[in-house]
Amino acid sequence: MKEEQLKQILLFFFFVTLNEQRTKELAQKSWFWCLDKKKHNPNMNSEHIVLLSLHKIWKDLQKEPRTGLTSFSEEAGWMIPPNIRLEPWKEFQKTASSEEIFITVVALILKFSESILTDVLGLSSGTIRYRLAKTSRKIGISVDLHQGVQI
Repeated sequence: MKEEQLKQILLFFFFVTLNEQRTKELAQKSWFWCLDKKKHNPNMNSEHIVLLSLHKIWKDLQKEPRTGLTSFSEEAGWMIPPNIRLEPWKEFQKTASSEEIFITVVALILKFSESILTDVLGLSSGTIRYRLAKTSRKIGISVDLHQGVQI
């Protein structure tokens, strides 16, 4: 497991929670889960492990009520990629389903490949593309799985 995977984990939880403290807590949980999985399955692809971890913890997170509150300091700016604006993202989260939020972050922000998404999540390419198209209509973007997105 490398620093790149840790950054993906942090970025994922930042975007799904928009809460700096919660991001740190969930990222730590995910990172330790990934390290343990890699220790027991050293030949397993690290990207697969990270995506499995994110999906597992995301499902657990869905049992908690969404607060809609954001909490992060200006110093947290390093977490936000330069091509991402948070206001449209906050609006999107208010009406999006948990599946839409998850697939948007992992596919368009973290840029996991479609093949990894289909392998790990057990979804067809068509399902992934449908969910991303639905997202694009909601937030007025064009989706390109190979280039990512600007929100």
